[in-house]
Amino acid sequence: GWALGATDDAASALLNTHFAACAGALSWALLDRLATGRVSATGIMSGALSGLAAISASAGLVGAGGAMLIGLIAATASRFAFTVLRGGKVDDAASIFAAHGVGGLAGMILLVPFTLPALGGVGLDPSLGATSLAFTQIIGAAVVASWAMVGAAILAIGLSLLIPMRVCEADEEDGLDAAQNGQQSWLLR
Repeated sequence: GWALGATDDAASALLNTHFAACAGALSWALLDRLATGRVSATGIMSGALSGLAAISASAGLVGAGGAMLIGLIAATASRFAFTVLRGGKVDDAASIFAAHGVGGLAGMILLVPFTLPALGGVGLDPSLGATSLAFTQIIGAAVVASWAMVGAAILAIGLSLLIPMRVCEADEEDGLDAAQNGQQSWLLR
């Protein structure tokens, strides 16, 4: 890790990573149970990924309780995003944006409050205010999101000029494995 050694800081970062992932998995499982009456392995993994994405930047800076709360809050936000995206026309079948994007964004915003010593964190530089750092994190998140969206749009438009971005309806009906790879992976009919 960033501690560059087998130190207490490295051990704390490792444990906090596990705590956030576990809290995220439990949070998503609980929300699945409340919403659908059952728990899915995919949901548990999505919650763990949300927790991992959220704690990545702050694993060595927060306390164990803060890591768990970050994982719990990130997974809750990701589960909400998953529900919203599933109802719309966004193609996010594996919850990639919900888990990684929303989870990472939640972790980026939660970094500042959970590094405060009152919440078990290592503290902030006294010359910088928590409010100014939180505002900086929000601006950073907006810049990164804008950069990613513009970059993805440019790449998608450029690729669409070279290769088709969609397959024909007949190939979709037959299954993309058979149409594009010449073999059927799943026999569901």
